[in-house]
Amino acid sequence: MTEKFTYMDFLMYVLPGGLSLVLCINAYWLVSPTGASQLPLLGTAGLFASVVFILLCFVAGNLVQTIAHAGPEQLHRFVFWNGHWPSDLVLLEGSFRTGLSKKTVLHALRAAKLIDDDLEGALTAKAVSSKYTRRWYIDGDAAPAVRAAAIVFGRTRSLLADAGVGTRANVAEAYYQLFRGMYTVGLVGAPCFLVLWIDASWKAKIGLSTAGVDAALPSALFCTLLLVAFSWRARGAGANFAKEVYVAATTAEVAKSLAAAASIASNNPTNQG
Repeated sequence: MTEKFTYMDFLMYVLPGGLSLVLCINAYWLVSPTGASQLPLLGTAGLFASVVFILLCFVAGNLVQTIAHAGPEQLHRFVFWNGHWPSDLVLLEGSFRTGLSKKTVLHALRAAKLIDDDLEGALTAKAVSSKYTRRWYIDGDAAPAVRAAAIVFGRTRSLLADAGVGTRANVAEAYYQLFRGMYTVGLVGAPCFLVLWIDASWKAKIGLSTAGVDAALPSALFCTLLLVAFSWRARGAGANFAKEVYVAATTAEVAKSLAAAASIASNNPTNQG
C-alpha cells in the first residue's frame, strides 16, 4: 500500500518544520551574518523555491513533533488538563460538550462493542474546570476512570480507522498536532534567541560578529508569542479532537460501518485495546 502525502501531513509536519528551519536560518544569521548572507535562499534557484526545502521542512517537522511528544506536550497536559489527556475527560460528567448526551454516546459505543459494564462503571468521576484558570481536573476516583477512558478511546480510534471513517476526527487531530508543533518551536526558540540577545560577549570571544545581536530580541518575542498563542489553541484543539472521535462514532451513517468493523474485530483481540 502506497501512502500519499496529504493536507494533514502538510499541517502536522511541513508548517512547523518550515517555521523551525526559518528560525534556524535567522539564528545562523545572528551568529554569523557573513556566512548566512552567502546562503542561496531567494530567487528561482534559491532554497526556498526548491522541492528540497519542502522535503527538509517535512523532515524537520517530524523532528519537531518528536521533541513535542517527548517533553513540551507533557508540560502542556499538566498546565491545562492536570496531567491528563482530553480523551480521559470527555466521557465524564461535567466535561466539555460533544453536542450529544452522554447516554447517546454510550449507547453507540455499546452497539459497536467498544464498552462494557465494567468500563462504563469505572467512568463515575466528574470532570471539573477551574473558573479562573480554565484548567481541567478529575473530581473523584481518577485512576480507574482514566484507565477506562484510555481503553475506550483507543478502541474507538482503532475501529474508526478499520472502518475508514472519522474524517473530521482525523482533521481535528492534524490541527492539534500543528498547534503542538508550533508551541514547541516557540518553547525551544524563545530561550535560544534570548541568550543571543542578552549576552553577545561569548560571540566576540570566539571571533564572531555581534552586529546582529539586537535583532535577536524581536525573534525572542515572536517565539514567545508562538508559545503562548498556540499553547492556548492546542488546548482547544485537543479537546475538539477527543470530542470528534465520539461524535464520529455516534453519527448515524457511520453506525453500519462501525458495526461491520466491530464484527470483524471481535475475532481479533488486538483491535480491542
